[in-house]
Amino acid sequence: MSNLRSPSSHDDGGGMENGPGAGTLERELWNSMGQDSFLEETLGELAYSHWLRFLETVGPISNRRESWLLWDALKSLERNLDDSKSTALRIETPPGSPISSGHPSESTLPSPDDWKDLISRTQHRLYLLQQPQSSPPQLQLRSEQPDKDINERALDRIAYIGGLLLPVTVVSSVLAIEGSYGPEGDKFWVFWVVSVIASVAAIAVIYVERLRRLRVWFEIAADGVMETGGAFADGDFLWWGGDDEKEDEDVCVVRDEDGVKAWKRGELGWGGAVKKASGYYRWRGDRRLRFDMPKPWIGT
Repeated sequence: MSNLRSPSSHDDGGGMENGPGAGTLERELWNSMGQDSFLEETLGELAYSHWLRFLETVGPISNRRESWLLWDALKSLERNLDDSKSTALRIETPPGSPISSGHPSESTLPSPDDWKDLISRTQHRLYLLQQPQSSPPQLQLRSEQPDKDINERALDRIAYIGGLLLPVTVVSSVLAIEGSYGPEGDKFWVFWVVSVIASVAAIAVIYVERLRRLRVWFEIAADGVMETGGAFADGDFLWWGGDDEKEDEDVCVVRDEDGVKAWKRGELGWGGAVKKASGYYRWRGDRRLRFDMPKPWIGT
């Protein structure tokens, strides 16, 4: 190692140089060495401790272009593992063997399992780095609390049940269920017809009102959006995030076969809800509206 220095290299012969040129690893190496310590064990311990600190202090790498740092670390750790196996073999060799190193039976060198643990941690980070990254809208959807969705579904079920039962109660009160409209009258069928129609109308209104709050993507002019700058970029996809309290201002820009388009997220509204409930978007479609996340076009 180029940074190692012996006491004989100094003029006073009494210790390590304390000047600005002395390296941190050199200081730790010299301070950790004792009369009964082996240089190989000391180097192994220091190398292992430095690798531990490296994996503990290295920050999360979000850019795949920076993954070379972990790949280089993995190569070095693999070499250290091979060296550790060779050293362990020499230590375990019976005394008197031609390849015996003369180390004591109890060694403080990091074992091959220690290096395998560091390699496993590095490989795990590389694996996480290679996983497809979710787009910001997907991350925002995943961050929604599950309890909120459960409560909304429960309220929807209560609303539908009310839509079925309330019209029956109202119709029976209006017709008073007596006379010719009563159970024994010749016009009792009117009660059921009116009740069914009223229930269907109530459920339709509840369903349309639920669709009205559906969050969709509307196409807007891309020129004004591009001037504001983007906070996230990935290939042909650009993302502009609005404030948390103003989700309608969330805008994304994609490049497709027709050029650059900007999309703004907002509620579908009453008109769009009626069109969706009637099947208009399924049969006719609308190029200026999307129910799913806009994706970049992949040309052939």
